[in-house]
Amino acid sequence: MGFASFKEFREAVVDGGKNHFASFRKTSAIVTTAGVWCDLSTTPGHPVTNFYASTPLAAATLLAREGIQHGSDQTPDKKFLKRLTAMSSLARVNLLLMDYLLYYPFIDGDAAEEQLFDNTVTLPRFTTGDGVQAFVVSQGAFTGGARFYIRYTNQDGVTNRTSATCTSNSTAVSGELITSGVAAGNFGWNIPLQQGDSGIRSVEGFTFLTANGGIFALVLAVPLGSLAIREANVPAEKDFITENGLALPEIKDGAYLNFLALPSGSLATVPVYGSIGVVWG
Repeated sequence: MGFASFKEFREAVVDGGKNHFASFRKTSAIVTTAGVWCDLSTTPGHPVTNFYASTPLAAATLLAREGIQHGSDQTPDKKFLKRLTAMSSLARVNLLLMDYLLYYPFIDGDAAEEQLFDNTVTLPRFTTGDGVQAFVVSQGAFTGGARFYIRYTNQDGVTNRTSATCTSNSTAVSGELITSGVAAGNFGWNIPLQQGDSGIRSVEGFTFLTANGGIFALVLAVPLGSLAIREANVPAEKDFITENGLALPEIKDGAYLNFLALPSGSLATVPVYGSIGVVWG
């Protein structure tokens, strides 16, 4: 349904109690690198560590109950992200709250040919692929420096689309997004798509052009909201009603939520903690 007016929002959320609060606390066990995105779902804490451990190269989903808790399904109502808070002793840290849709684990960093994916499992949410982006997270130590690309089906169902050719960074530790960095051929957290595409419906293959070492998971996800921790030990907060009015980010039934982080230094042993607030109507 959603909210047609602020009066309707007040009646549902304030008067009707249609809201939920959940906390998180994640502490990296590895030395992260300034300017390189990392995946906080792979770090210890609450919620539990995500290891991307399932059948190699076969699409799989994550369970909502193992991510940041956003409450039970509320159909026929729609659920929305209203508020984010976070704090850390490291500043600055940029956070992206993601809906993790699908992943393909145990990509071999030393394979000399295209690695073909099993797409028996399909997108559980955002099923057209519009707005769905891909990132590659290391599942262990690696060498880095290799160029790679993906072959995918876009949001309109057009097959055999080819991403930009990316260069893996050389951070060499697990949990890092290998597309991310400041060297030539590095990009941000996501893999740039073929010109004109707005999203990914499925990925058919992954190709390393030279040996990269290590093993990796390719993840399809949608960003829901961002927050920047600008001062050490000072809570950062974003209220999406203030930022967006009634155009709140939707949290779909069954969503697995967690964070990508862009730190200004090492997050090793540094807790990142806070809360989310959701509403529905």
